[in-house]
Amino acid sequence: MIFDYLIVGAGFAGSTCARLLADAGKKVLLIDARNHVGGNAYDRVSDHGVLIHEYGLHIFHTNSRQVFDFLSRFTDWNFYEHRVKSFVDGELKQFPPRGEETGNVTDNTSAKSYIISKAGQDIWDRYYRGYTLKQWGRDGADLPASTAARVPVRSDDDDRYFTDRYQVMPRDGYTKMFERMLDHENITTELNTPFSSDLHDNCERIIYTGRPDAYYNYCCGFLPFRNVQFSHETSYSPELKLPAAQLNYPSLDVPFTREYEHRWFTGQRHDWTTITREYAYMDLGSMSPFYPVRNDAGNSIWRKYQALMSADKKVLFTGRLGSFRYYNMDQVVAQSLRITNSATAFRAF
Repeated sequence: MIFDYLIVGAGFAGSTCARLLADAGKKVLLIDARNHVGGNAYDRVSDHGVLIHEYGLHIFHTNSRQVFDFLSRFTDWNFYEHRVKSFVDGELKQFPPRGEETGNVTDNTSAKSYIISKAGQDIWDRYYRGYTLKQWGRDGADLPASTAARVPVRSDDDDRYFTDRYQVMPRDGYTKMFERMLDHENITTELNTPFSSDLHDNCERIIYTGRPDAYYNYCCGFLPFRNVQFSHETSYSPELKLPAAQLNYPSLDVPFTREYEHRWFTGQRHDWTTITREYAYMDLGSMSPFYPVRNDAGNSIWRKYQALMSADKKVLFTGRLGSFRYYNMDQVVAQSLRITNSATAFRAF
């Protein structure tokens, strides 16, 4: 069978594109190397009956009515406002912290200077420096300001982590939302199916949401990504165990960056509870990395792949990996809505 589109990756980017194209009458083959849809937002019920986010907590928030309305076609929502605390100086503190006097700081080019300009040197040293080193494997001075701009800084007493207009969680979980999104007669979904060049013959065009360096067989080197190892610990506890949904650990004496308790944000009532800890590490070419490292070295490699991508008229790269951008979930959906609603999505790229 010949498809109009082959879409590689069944996460937010690929699934959104697939549904919009299917609604427009296009025949879509959607493949994913994993055995499930949803990408890193995949959630599942564990052997103990606890709904967990397999690849780290995913808290949905957006200011975009368009994004919210699109996803609302496939799920009902639970209202949820995320709150985080951080272990600082041996005590549990509100995070994000309230900013301090910063003086006349005008350099916002790095993650470090950005936080200092917004919150002060002391806040950077106590709350951000160690966490950044563990999360990114490098000093904040070697990361772009955009990395830190995703992290809120407060000048008031608002203890919410996000302040977006829509702060919700899919009532039945992310996986159910994706399954409904992909339930369309024009979408054929094949799991446990890695991308291979012979699939080119089965489609007119390709939307690729994976890492571009893998698509081009790493001919220009490895794009730098950070990855995360997750440690899930389940125990009997009818009551929630953590004092907040998420606890950050900026101290370098603690090997993990954060821990969180899933029932806080899933809203599930259960006699068992699961707490997950995250350990960040440098990715060495895996097919499912998490965080693109947009420093000078990473951008230099990225520009080489951009040249190849621009010359490739059959393939459109999108999503966090395909764009080599540290996008939030709603930003990925917005990008997918934009490219599939444009005329370019329905003719040769």
